[in-house]
Amino acid sequence: MDAAQPRLTQLANGELIVANLTVGAVVGFKTFSFTTLAQITVTLKSTGQGALVVSTTPTGQPVATIPVAPTMQQWQALSAATVPLVGEQALYFKYRGTGAIAFKDFTLIN
Repeated sequence: MDAAQPRLTQLANGELIVANLTVGAVVGFKTFSFTTLAQITVTLKSTGQGALVVSTTPTGQPVATIPVAPTMQQWQALSAATVPLVGEQALYFKYRGTGAIAFKDFTLIN
């Protein structure tokens, strides 16, 4: 396996993360039923700087952009407001920036 590629990894505590997301990498989750969505919070580690862009299709318009800065190998919760979403939608997270991130989880806030 190429260590430079994004990959699903199990931590020592049993949690699963998506490791080594570099520029252009996309992670998608299907399907959510929204009545309203106001904010997204993600938990990640970062060695670089950029943004995690959230959309409803892999190449769609952003519904949120979460700024990312180096986290010194500590898990950090980062949040951003979203455009209103209603109905059934998928969510895609695309990294734009330098270095790499490890993506642990996300929380949807109405």
